[in-house]
Amino acid sequence: MTKKVLAILFFCIIILACFIGMSGCSTTNQIYLPEENQDYVINNYNVDITVDENKTLLIKESITATFTDYYKGIVRYIPIDESVGEIDENGNLTNTKNYKNTISDFVFDHDNSSSGMSLIKTQTSSGYKFYYLGSYSNFIGTKTFTFSYKLNPGDDRDTSKDSFYFNIVGTGWDTKIEKLNWTITFPSSTSNLDYYIYQGRIGQDATGQKATLNGNTISSSSTNLDYGEAVTLKIDFEEGYFSFNRSYLYDIILLTGFFVLLVLIFVLFAKYRKKEIVVDVVEFSAPENLTPTEAGFVYDGAVQGKDLSSLLVYWADKGYLQIIDKGKNDAEFKKLKDLPENAKIHEKIYFNSLFENRETFTLKLLGQKEGNAALSAKKSVDMTNKNYFVNSGKNVFNFLNFIVLAFLFLDALKLGFMAHQFWYGASRIIFAIVFFFIIKSRLKNPEIEKTQKLTFRIFKYIFFALLFIGFYLLNLLYTEAYCDPFYTRLFFIVLPIALFFTIAHLEYRTKKGRELLGKLNGLKTYIEVAEKDKLEALVKDDPKIFYHILPYAYVLGVSEVYINKFKDIPIGSPDYLVTSSPLSTILTLNFLNNSLNLVSINLATYLPSVTKSIIRTVGTVASTGRTFTGGGFSGGGFGGGGGGAFK
Repeated sequence: MTKKVLAILFFCIIILACFIGMSGCSTTNQIYLPEENQDYVINNYNVDITVDENKTLLIKESITATFTDYYKGIVRYIPIDESVGEIDENGNLTNTKNYKNTISDFVFDHDNSSSGMSLIKTQTSSGYKFYYLGSYSNFIGTKTFTFSYKLNPGDDRDTSKDSFYFNIVGTGWDTKIEKLNWTITFPSSTSNLDYYIYQGRIGQDATGQKATLNGNTISSSSTNLDYGEAVTLKIDFEEGYFSFNRSYLYDIILLTGFFVLLVLIFVLFAKYRKKEIVVDVVEFSAPENLTPTEAGFVYDGAVQGKDLSSLLVYWADKGYLQIIDKGKNDAEFKKLKDLPENAKIHEKIYFNSLFENRETFTLKLLGQKEGNAALSAKKSVDMTNKNYFVNSGKNVFNFLNFIVLAFLFLDALKLGFMAHQFWYGASRIIFAIVFFFIIKSRLKNPEIEKTQKLTFRIFKYIFFALLFIGFYLLNLLYTEAYCDPFYTRLFFIVLPIALFFTIAHLEYRTKKGRELLGKLNGLKTYIEVAEKDKLEALVKDDPKIFYHILPYAYVLGVSEVYINKFKDIPIGSPDYLVTSSPLSTILTLNFLNNSLNLVSINLATYLPSVTKSIIRTVGTVASTGRTFTGGGFSGGGFGGGGGGAFK
């Protein structure tokens, strides 16, 4: 029991860790402020930007720097992943969104750079593109580095306006810039538009700057920028100023798939749902030609540890073995004779395993060998009793479950990996995997809940409800409304919810299976409601009837009720029970019940567990993330980045 509790706790911690790690589209990004490097200074920094109708920026930069110590050149890094927001009247960053910049066509201009300088290497790491510019040997003195590249931040995802919000110089430069000159050319005139130019360091009040507007060109200059200071331009155009070539084909396919899957779930549910009711028939005796293991399987559709452990008392009642009380929660089982030739296959498998090369065994000696035999016996019960069940609906919904998992994976791939940040996509994938196994488990044992205590079922449903609600709320908290045009498609979780609640109402039984279930339900009901005088009459007719029915009461989950019914009825101890001291009837019954429980717990260690499957699956998901950095004096605009000298 301790192992199960620990497994469930570990499972919950895994899910909680996934939620905590989820960053989504509105992550507050860490902004980088470098340490000052006094071994060089940038004398002139010239930036020329041409913006086309698709908001693709052709950026040309020319950097002249003087090195007072030996270096190989400068490294220029440009952010790929950024958090961009607007600055309100109080200087605070608001309405933050995440973007992925596309950087392409980086070209080093040899003609306008110092002799011997070139692009040495390119590197992508931690949300940045790094370009190492210089020579392969150290130098000292003044050098010029000229280069160009294209940058496209994509759609600003703001339907009220088109914004140009760019860090001409980012916060990442680790030295002073004595002179900055910049020019930006737009597709059409900017003369009548308001613009804002901010200059400053993170944590400082920004200073406004003036610029020269000439038709569709805006230019300005700054002097003596300290290390870590940025220059940011913001202009708001009318919506539609830029045209974006974003394709919505992937989104449309996903939305179409969602509605098709949802309709398919309910159409197939209408086809495979239960249409015939189970009629309970009152029974006063154990089922004929049906072992308690088979009865347990027919009752809840699964072979559990208790269904196999019930065989011990069943065999003892038939004279095949003897039960010896060893005290201290242990018992010894002694073989009296072999099973008959007409015994069921699962009986022979388990019986022969228990008494292989030995005549006795104790509960404490049950281990892996007997557990493996229990699995083989379980498969035998599944095969020989399959005529009681219909698998067509189960197979169809198993396939649907797989399709829903694949669908949710494609959705997470789009939002998490292709568009935004790792943990957002990973959290949704983990959520999908967890509920894939939950639904798969319910389909495997669709009626297993009838054997669970009411308090456990209430706790389970509360847990599932909190898991769904928690996932939904955390997505809202950690994602922005305009992360994508369909509001992050949180309504997709309707698919696993629909599967979760519909599969419990599918038809899983044949006509013969329903009839047998009705008899088992009738026996269970009789055990629960039978009055003392009727039980006394049964015992009078058959003094051993209590022990005949006991293993069946156990698999039906009413053994404690059954035992309490007979505590004042003289039934005597069974012939197969050997004790060191006389036991009262109630102690005898409790001992047998506890013995069955101990065997069941032992077997549960080796029988398959859906919790283990979930833990194995989600345990393979990486538990590391990363933080991205933004630009601008307060991280407001996109682009920018920074640089430094390297040796």
